[in-house]
Amino acid sequence: MIHGPVPHSRAGRAGKYEILGLALLIIAAILAVHSYRRSSLPQGARVPEDTDGPSSAAPHKGFETVLRETTERLIACGLSPDAARSVVELNARYFALVWEEDRQQWQRTVDLLARLGSQPEIQSGLSQIPELAGLLAGSMEARQDGPACILSTIPHHTEQRQAVLSLYALFCGPADSVKLADALRHDGDLILRLADQGALQLLSHILLTPADPDARNVYLVWVRDVLGEALVTFSQGDEGALDRAAAILDVHGVYIRDLLENDKVFRRLFAEKYWPPFAAALRKAQRRPRSNDPGAGNVDEQDIVWANYAVEPRVWNYFHELRDCGDVAFEVFDRWGALAVHLVLAPEYRDIRERVVDALRAADELVIEALDDDNLRSRPLFTALLKRNLESHSLAKALHELRASPADAPRKLVYWNTLSDTALAEELGPPPEGPKTWIPGYSLYYWVRKKSQGRETSTMDAVFAIADAAELLSIAAEVPVSITKIVGSRRAAMLAKLGIKEAAEATEKTVARGLLPMIARDASALARNRLREPFFKRVLQVDVTEAVRYTFDVFRRLGLGRKTFRALTGLEARVFMRNDRRILLSLPGLLRLQRPSVVGRLLRETMEAATVDLAANTSPGQAVIQTSVQQFEAWRQHLSLWWFAVNTGALDGDGAQGRTEGAPDSSSNR
Repeated sequence: MIHGPVPHSRAGRAGKYEILGLALLIIAAILAVHSYRRSSLPQGARVPEDTDGPSSAAPHKGFETVLRETTERLIACGLSPDAARSVVELNARYFALVWEEDRQQWQRTVDLLARLGSQPEIQSGLSQIPELAGLLAGSMEARQDGPACILSTIPHHTEQRQAVLSLYALFCGPADSVKLADALRHDGDLILRLADQGALQLLSHILLTPADPDARNVYLVWVRDVLGEALVTFSQGDEGALDRAAAILDVHGVYIRDLLENDKVFRRLFAEKYWPPFAAALRKAQRRPRSNDPGAGNVDEQDIVWANYAVEPRVWNYFHELRDCGDVAFEVFDRWGALAVHLVLAPEYRDIRERVVDALRAADELVIEALDDDNLRSRPLFTALLKRNLESHSLAKALHELRASPADAPRKLVYWNTLSDTALAEELGPPPEGPKTWIPGYSLYYWVRKKSQGRETSTMDAVFAIADAAELLSIAAEVPVSITKIVGSRRAAMLAKLGIKEAAEATEKTVARGLLPMIARDASALARNRLREPFFKRVLQVDVTEAVRYTFDVFRRLGLGRKTFRALTGLEARVFMRNDRRILLSLPGLLRLQRPSVVGRLLRETMEAATVDLAANTSPGQAVIQTSVQQFEAWRQHLSLWWFAVNTGALDGDGAQGRTEGAPDSSSNR
């Protein structure tokens, strides 16, 4: 039997073509899905690639499925479809990766965003600015209307919007963000003008106000007056105006807030009666001509004189307690500055206050030097001597003898106390030759020269030799204690080496208080100049970590910015400022703290994508600037991730998820 070739039937050929067609359809479907996955992402988002790292493994559930389920979950919680889609699309890579690698973080994020479902009035704004979602949801811990308040402060102008969003990136805790929103609603223009000059520290005085509404109004009018005048003077070429304003607010702000809160009479008199003469004295001190006297040394006497007017927050008690004395209190302060406050309010001189004021008013050098002599003022018999009914020439002779021989002063005071006024006058004899009074209007100027050793002292040397500037800012309202107690024996020794007489003698009048206005002023200048460097030096991007960390250390001591400070100090954080006012945060410590840390990884990626930097091209040695659109989108994702991290507890590490903003933290003891 011969076998020939088997002919192909029509059915066989049809089956083969059907299989081939089915295979082509499957391939086309796969390519379509892949294309859709990439085209459906917002610009800047990426589908996880197939690489060796666990972060880029394709989610088993499917990228689109995760995003769809996340969107549906948010809509079910009350978010509008547009708002839910906008939030998920902006954060597509984040939601896909946390679903795959850290399901608890996905759940925490969804739970956080679910809060916004109860806020129908914000849905439209959220769909337009979805990067705010984490911040808005977190603000509800402080106040239910927090989201609406924050959204109402976002400017339409792009550059202003970037500046405001960067402020919210720093004031990221629930209470802080709501306080910032309230401040922006009432003083937005002022805050943006301060931000333009890098004066971030000054915001604390707008954010921290008295609880009493009347006291708050008086306080804010004062702060606006101080800052408004400083901005005008700064715009006219006075580079130090904002930093002097910072010093005044740092030294006096807390003290004035307390008095306005607790004393209704002070509240009524402060703005019209007390502040104008104080401000006038400060302006006069700032205009005082510098000394050309070669014997005056290298100390900048103008700065020291200004500091002697600015240093003493108890000046408000001084004005208030002497309010029934007419203009005498203001005349004496204008002549003597803090010395008048120091002597008039001294507890040991309470019974002879009128005599002290008379001596200051008359510029009686002998009496003033004796009143300020620590060896004498600590002795009750010295105060008793000043109470006696002695002629001025007899008192002058007594004071001259006491100061000429300090070691013999206790014995003489005891002996003189046994004599009658007549017998004491006969005992003392004629006054010393050449008693002099000081030139009116220049009293403090000469006093400063006599008290200083004239050795050149840089105030910024003092900042680093004494203590952290933020440490010193907390001293302003405290009762004076010994220099050693405040700055420690080692730093006290450093002060002595700087040639400051009071530090070398370790008297109860602390030098830290005396230097405080200049330290606050110069520390403010350092931080402010660093923060405004990108804008005024045409630098693309600057590391402003130290300036921001210093500022938030000050804020933390005042009760602001605890979350920000904890993040800046505990996670090796670096803060960068672009020249378009965009803030970027790097937290390499977060990658080591948590494994896996999707948040840390994506914060790093979005920061790098949003950075103004040169990126290597395919051609060796060639570099290109990333497109502004890509950078802007990456920055939005970066901010969104940051606010998710802050408000889901992702920055707190293991065991700290439930910690609230007001809870004690280890940083407060640093």
